[in-house]
Amino acid sequence: MVIRTHLHSDPFLTPDERVIPWECKRRLASCCDIAPRYVRGGHLVVGEVMPVAESRTAIRDRPVEEPLREVEVGLCAVTNYPVRELRQFLWWGRLAGVDSLVVPDHWQDFVPRVLWEPSVTWRARRSNSPHDLREAFTVLGALARSAGRVRIGVAVTEMLRRHPVMVAQAALTLSELTKRPLILGVGAGERLNTEPYGVAVPKPVGRFEEALQVIRLCFQSSGTFDFEGEHFQLNGAVMDLAPSKSGTPEIWIAAHGPRMLGLVGRYGDGWIPIQPLHGPADYELGWRTVRTAAKQADRRVESITPSLLALVALAPTAAQAEALLRSPLVRYLALMGTSATQWVELGSDHPFGPDFGGYGHVLPEALDRRELDAAIAQVPPEIVRSRFVSGTPLQVEATIRDYADAGLRHVVLAPVSALVRRRHQNYALWALPRLVRALRRPSSRATRSRSA
Repeated sequence: MVIRTHLHSDPFLTPDERVIPWECKRRLASCCDIAPRYVRGGHLVVGEVMPVAESRTAIRDRPVEEPLREVEVGLCAVTNYPVRELRQFLWWGRLAGVDSLVVPDHWQDFVPRVLWEPSVTWRARRSNSPHDLREAFTVLGALARSAGRVRIGVAVTEMLRRHPVMVAQAALTLSELTKRPLILGVGAGERLNTEPYGVAVPKPVGRFEEALQVIRLCFQSSGTFDFEGEHFQLNGAVMDLAPSKSGTPEIWIAAHGPRMLGLVGRYGDGWIPIQPLHGPADYELGWRTVRTAAKQADRRVESITPSLLALVALAPTAAQAEALLRSPLVRYLALMGTSATQWVELGSDHPFGPDFGGYGHVLPEALDRRELDAAIAQVPPEIVRSRFVSGTPLQVEATIRDYADAGLRHVVLAPVSALVRRRHQNYALWALPRLVRALRRPSSRATRSRSA
């Protein structure tokens, strides 16, 4: 049975689904045998049949207008922009009302030189290379005094190129320059920052766990301390630089697999994955793993901030957003941002073979243009959509609301569409403040009940 209505349309629904205004739910349950499938934007999604009694029970047990969870909103700024432009972006972010601004930490960018041309990205007219990256902690030091209430941070660095004591010292120093706690985003590392530079990667996850323990010691210890691990040995070490009035830097961990998610629960102050393959459903499962690990470690789950680094493609219309998803730069990032295993889950084979692991395996300057063009052409639309939050501001807001239902409290938006064409950047600068206000505005919606 299909119910059609012109009162509300949702481009995220499949063609056989329609929505019915929420206020009609009780009348609907009493007069027909249609059951709600789920709620989106205050509307019941309808499209399947079940007995009347079961339908009434489903609606009766659903919360009737719960307060909408406010989502904090941050921005990710790339460091191949000059520091002067990054300062301007920070000031714009303050006016827009963002909660945070983070920068990545790389020695080279994911985009190769062979793709760095005006037909792919308008930034190629401003810079001769995608790899003219500024050092992340130096950039944060330049931005800190202008940050005001905006939290600044790195998302993310790793402890393969830097000793964890060096990372802790940099974070504590920056905390003296900020009014709110620094976001210290950390991960296990990526191939583009290690292999070309001769940096060894011995058991990256095991090394990463030890590095987290060392950073915690630096944040909490007074006087000398020792640490005896497989990868790090400290004997009579000292880090007497205490956290400032802004608070101890918060460790946000970029985790996706079960073992890394467990580390978030045991050591992290925040969780900041890249958008998962299956969207909010995968996010909810990951957050559940984090919560379980935190409880097992006798940590308060409320002390961990569930966040998300979302690659965003914004456009005035849904059709223009679809056109953005077909652009070579966006398709390239989708190609490199998904592993062979994820392609198999979506019914395809990755052009780079069954062992390709996504961003962590990318070596941009080892790519041949002809091979790269052929691989980009093979990227299916569903792969591209799985990597990006795309659409109009209302559509992007709806998607982020779904993540909020799954536990999200802080989203970091990386407006990738701003790199494609100058007009897309101008539109993003206009639309993002409106999106920030919408996500942070208290309102109410019906949300589906969830088990703890």
